[in-house]
Amino acid sequence: MHWTIKRKLATATKLYLVEPEDNKAIEIKIQLPTGEYVEIELNHPFPKNVYYKSLANGGFNYDPIIDMPITHYSKRNTLRNLRNSIAYRSNNSDTIDKLINLVNTMSDI
Repeated sequence: MHWTIKRKLATATKLYLVEPEDNKAIEIKIQLPTGEYVEIELNHPFPKNVYYKSLANGGFNYDPIIDMPITHYSKRNTLRNLRNSIAYRSNNSDTIDKLINLVNTMSDI
């Protein structure tokens, strides 16, 4: 991932985890102060490029009846849940390690 992308992600205002089970995540959504967010799936290699999605049109387009729960967490709880998710399902431990390092650089959360 390019350093400019990491710098932009470090300005995140909120972190959300998609959790099929308590304290075990399969995806992280990083909300940026510009009204955009980035999704990173934990079972794939850490992305070299990210796609910014707008929050303007319905947010995450989340349907609580069909979709897995999306939960907003503090930085500390996000780090805890990411560590708990390392051996969960087919999650990529390298991706989670890189996300933990990225979350540790975030100061506005």
